[in-house]
Amino acid sequence: MIKSILFTLGLGVAVSCAHYPDVRPGEKSNRVVVSEESEEAAFHNAMGQAKDYCDDAQNKKKPVIVKEEKKYVGAMDEDTYKKTKTVTLITGSIASVVGGKKERESGAAVRDVDMGKPYEVTLQFKCK
Repeated sequence: MIKSILFTLGLGVAVSCAHYPDVRPGEKSNRVVVSEESEEAAFHNAMGQAKDYCDDAQNKKKPVIVKEEKKYVGAMDEDTYKKTKTVTLITGSIASVVGGKKERESGAAVRDVDMGKPYEVTLQFKCK
């Protein structure tokens, strides 16, 4: 009885520590959907979760992508998003370099403006 309880508790801890919170296992293939600030970051995050899932949950297997979909889902149009992101990075960098302590602090604040995670990547994959 005690062994059964300890096994159940251990299993719960192992599942809660998983590094693939967005993976949805399926019968024929698995799916992961991730949103990030850039397409590259979203793909990297999704692929990392797929790798961790196949390694941990599927006995050291490797992910094989069946289908990949990338799309922009932001509130503003994509061109405006990219331009605004560039301006905030440049403005923050200039303030940090040229200004005093207050300007450096405000420059860091400008660079860290959260504009959401408008890039969504969906990977459908199998573990082989």
